[in-house]
Amino acid sequence: MRQKAARVPDYETRVGDLHDLRAFALACDLRSLTAVAAVTGESKATASRRITRLEAALGITLLRRSPRGIVPTDEGLAYRLRIRQVLELLGDANATAIHGGRATPSGQLRVSVPPGLSTAIAPLFTGFCAAYPQITMVVHLSSRFVDLEAEHFDVALRATAKLADSSLVAIRVGDPQPEGILVGAPAYVQAHPPLRR
Repeated sequence: MRQKAARVPDYETRVGDLHDLRAFALACDLRSLTAVAAVTGESKATASRRITRLEAALGITLLRRSPRGIVPTDEGLAYRLRIRQVLELLGDANATAIHGGRATPSGQLRVSVPPGLSTAIAPLFTGFCAAYPQITMVVHLSSRFVDLEAEHFDVALRATAKLADSSLVAIRVGDPQPEGILVGAPAYVQAHPPLRR
C-alpha cells in the first residue's frame, strides 16, 4: 500500500515572500513608497505590487495609501511588530554567514537623548561610531518620554528612577543627581564666594 505524501504548505503564495515582507516593513517605517524603492533598488510600482500581493495573501489591508504618503492600518502595525523579529533574525543570520560566523553590526541606531545630556555623552557616541562604522547613529534631542515602538527608537536615555511602561528594559548607566549640578562661568565663580548649604 502506498503512503500518501505529506502536503507541504505553499508559504510563498499564502503569506508572500521575504521581499514582500521587507517591502511592507520598509513602507511602515518610512511611510513612503518612493523611499522604499530607494532602499530596495526596485521601482515604486514593484514595491507597491509587493505590498498589494502580501495584503491579498493575508486577506487584510495593511496600509492606507494617500497622496501625502502611506499610513499603516491597525492590522498593519500589529503585523509589522510581529514580523520585525523575523526580519532581524534573518538579517543577523545573513550577516553571520557572510562574515564567517562573525556578525558585524550594521544598520541604523536611533537614540533619544535629553538636550542636557547631549554634550556629556557626545564623546561616547563618537567612540561608538568609530568602533562600529557600519552603524549609522541618529540622535534625537528631546526631554519628553518617547514611545520607543511607535517612534522607532532603539534606545532612550532618561534621568528617571521609575519606568511608566513595565514592558521596557531599563539599565542604570549612572547615579541620579537629584539636586542637580551647579555650573557657572569661571569669572563668575572666581568673583563670588563658594555656595554653602
